[in-house]
Amino acid sequence: MTNILEGIASDIKSLLKRVSHLEVQSYSQFIPLTTALTSTSFDGDQFSDVGETALDLSAVFGVPAGIKAALVQVCARDSVAWGTDGLYVAVGANSEWPLTIRPAGGNVWVEGLGIVPCTTTGDFSYMINASGANTMAVFIRICGYWI
Repeated sequence: MTNILEGIASDIKSLLKRVSHLEVQSYSQFIPLTTALTSTSFDGDQFSDVGETALDLSAVFGVPAGIKAALVQVCARDSVAWGTDGLYVAVGANSEWPLTIRPAGGNVWVEGLGIVPCTTTGDFSYMINASGANTMAVFIRICGYWI
């Protein structure tokens, strides 16, 4: 009986040692939205050039604070003549722009949808290169997010 108890005690010690080395893994969960989150600040408003500008997503769009990434739709058009190069609306975090759309003028809408990683606080930034003063109309919608 003593040998059996010693064997069990040894097995328990071995298991405890193995469990202490396990790391807790956390996985993100995607929250799809049946109705995209919108903002009155990005519902077709006209923009001029905008340098890298932080967006507080919880304040502006109502997403929970601290999200890891967002599924973002961006639509834009510029009133300059068709075929103009160098126009864009970019969305990203930490000076990386995973979602950039490039309207070519002529008031033709261009649309993009992509996953945009967020900062540690759950926010991202945007940048706009417009053809002039208040020539770029921009919509931004949050279609889902990862927590």
